[in-house]
Amino acid sequence: MYTSPVSGSNEPPDQAVAPPLGGVLPGSPPSVGSSIVTLHIYSKNVDKLWQRAVRAGAKVVMQIENQFWGERYGKLLDPFGHNWSLSMSVKMTPKEMRAKRENAMKMFARAEHPGKSK
Repeated sequence: MYTSPVSGSNEPPDQAVAPPLGGVLPGSPPSVGSSIVTLHIYSKNVDKLWQRAVRAGAKVVMQIENQFWGERYGKLLDPFGHNWSLSMSVKMTPKEMRAKRENAMKMFARAEHPGKSK
């Protein structure tokens, strides 16, 4: 298994200061309007991680649940405006996966998303 560290920081207080190697210092998602990036964490205990994130102030974007592709998956927005998805592999019977897939495809046909409420 591969692992990669992810680093983050607060938005620099003085955007006019150029970084040491040149370029532009990025702003936080709220200050630039949004973020097109979603950071994904694959966990052995996604429910525990999910609860920890929600208790820390993350807002649920897509409720965590077993998905038709065989993962327990959900999406969050952290208090700083960053998008996160969390998942873990789950064992599902072929019948359960087929039922979830059929339901998801029906929702897609109606231009709805399985994880979002109306």
